[in-house]
Amino acid sequence: MVVDFPNVMSKFIMFGMPLSQIIACATVNAARVFPSFDDRGTLNVGAPADAAILQLRHGSFEFLDNYKGTRTGRQRLFPAGTVLAGKQVERAVSDEMREVIEDLWPELAHKLPPRKP
Repeated sequence: MVVDFPNVMSKFIMFGMPLSQIIACATVNAARVFPSFDDRGTLNVGAPADAAILQLRHGSFEFLDNYKGTRTGRQRLFPAGTVLAGKQVERAVSDEMREVIEDLWPELAHKLPPRKP
């Protein structure tokens, strides 16, 4: 089951694929498939400065497949930031998610970005 792209990438870690190969498959190799993206998937000088910043966490993580089967992995990638055109993009937090965080983890609420008008 696809939850998000870092979750999909994490499943490959669980299956034993090296992280460097996973990142290559998700970036430069994927960009090679589409001619219009030939300047993407790289951090070369002159290429668009777009990047997903991921954090590799260690622990026990459950992964769900399309048939509702589960497997447990010891590492998982989590989104930590985004850079578009060389500028860091502030993470958006929906009002619904903000309420969940404020209710369950009030000690973290002060770390949320300010509400958008």
